[in-house]
Amino acid sequence: MRKQQYNQKLTLKKAAEGILIAIENSKSLLADANLLYDNERYERATALAILAIEENGKPKILREILLEDDQKKLKAKWQEYRRHTEKNNSWIVPELISKGARHLYEMQHLFDEKSPHRQELDYLKQLAFYTEAFSKCEWSNPKNVINKETAEYIISIATVSIKHQNIFVSEKELEIWYKHMKPVWNENGNVVIKALINCMKEAEDFGYIAKGYTEKAIKFYTSV
Repeated sequence: MRKQQYNQKLTLKKAAEGILIAIENSKSLLADANLLYDNERYERATALAILAIEENGKPKILREILLEDDQKKLKAKWQEYRRHTEKNNSWIVPELISKGARHLYEMQHLFDEKSPHRQELDYLKQLAFYTEAFSKCEWSNPKNVINKETAEYIISIATVSIKHQNIFVSEKELEIWYKHMKPVWNENGNVVIKALINCMKEAEDFGYIAKGYTEKAIKFYTSV
């Protein structure tokens, strides 16, 4: 019997648990994707790598749920947590970086709800799993749509994304996150950025993130 999905507030402990298992599962999915790739099962390797990207998108949403009090907004955030296109939003970041993006203002595609990149990855996943009929009944077969290069590309994106999902994970780290971000939740961008930088600085002072990380964040968020 299917259990009822949770859509209420999170405690620091429960948020940390959810973030940890999401990261662990994303790594497991990526490991399976690599196994399939090594055995030349490129279509399924691609599909699992996309699932890994989606699972890796959950911690960000859980941190936002932790800050939310309004029941209506909480429900909407939980819907984001379960919606594929919301969890894969950041998949184009490695590509943007490869094209020279180094600052937040150069990554505006991430915040454009009309940007097609979210749907594109979900569409690719469907093509990697299923057959389909298009146009004048032209059949799509996963093994003819997904090749080695596509699998390599998606796996590389998943690898980079998961590698950088290592801050504000534990309960202690989330205490710092909550302390700085809760007062500015739903405020404008500049206020939020200032709070985030202060949050990172304190986390760095406690040794939760590497030395120099905050300085890099300042350059990313404030350089124009």
